[in-house]
Amino acid sequence: MGNFKMITSIEWISVLKSKVSVQSDYAIAKLLGVSSATLSSYRTRKTFLDKIVCNRIAFLIEIDPKYLYVSTHYERAQSPEEMQVWLSLWEAIEGPQLEENIRENLDSKWLMPAVRMMRCMA
Repeated sequence: MGNFKMITSIEWISVLKSKVSVQSDYAIAKLLGVSSATLSSYRTRKTFLDKIVCNRIAFLIEIDPKYLYVSTHYERAQSPEEMQVWLSLWEAIEGPQLEENIRENLDSKWLMPAVRMMRCMA
């Protein structure tokens, strides 16, 4: 297996922010049909994206929702074994290539602060 990190919920939100050129969490929460408190709970990793929000983000950023499903399940994983299952699926669906493409083409002002914050918390 490659040495890669899975895209996190907060990173998906950053991708969406960049894609739709929206700067505020309030506007993103409205776009996703969730409360600002829910969006805040994603940021603090108290909760993770649910299926409906995954579908909305996938639609808005124009990718297959399977990438969000797998990465969200990985975030929820409770054991190293479960994490490995999701990492295997991520690799099988070419998630690392998608992540590389996103990082190369994304306006880095949105994604990079989120990546630095999440990598420090990991």
